[in-house]
Amino acid sequence: QFDFDYHPLARQKFFQLFGIDPIDLQNPELNVEWHQVRLNEINALVQEFRLLTDSAKIKLSAAVFPYPALARKNVRQDWSFWPLNEVYPMLYHNFYEQEISWINFALQQIPRAQRKKTVAGLFLPALQDSSSLKNAIHQATLLPIKGIAFFSIDHLPKRKNEQLKQIIK
Repeated sequence: QFDFDYHPLARQKFFQLFGIDPIDLQNPELNVEWHQVRLNEINALVQEFRLLTDSAKIKLSAAVFPYPALARKNVRQDWSFWPLNEVYPMLYHNFYEQEISWINFALQQIPRAQRKKTVAGLFLPALQDSSSLKNAIHQATLLPIKGIAFFSIDHLPKRKNEQLKQIIK
């Protein structure tokens, strides 16, 4: 795992709040306040996007890390609080060295109120045969969610496309 966002403006904001440059902290990557300042900045940016999209009558969506706790910890995405119309958690089980059943586990970590706007993002290169594709769709639809998205559709060859049609029937 790595730590990021040491932009001078972020560091200055932290200094204004706490009187210390985060670089001078003994373990800045473990500092709760430094983590929260960066979460807040990203949240504020999403709020600005929402104002822009509302004024243009455009829906706001985001492809995000799998579930809120993991996203907050790993990449500063506090997306369960973002004002999104749709959210696409990237449920790439293979990235986390997990079985396909992990897809359902990850969806269970999403607050119920968020699930109605959740579109489960399945990673097609990790679903090599029709059985694994069918299982992934099954795991994603065990909870009530808005839908399923495939990342990336160019990994869906014609034969898989036909298999997918059969699975969905």
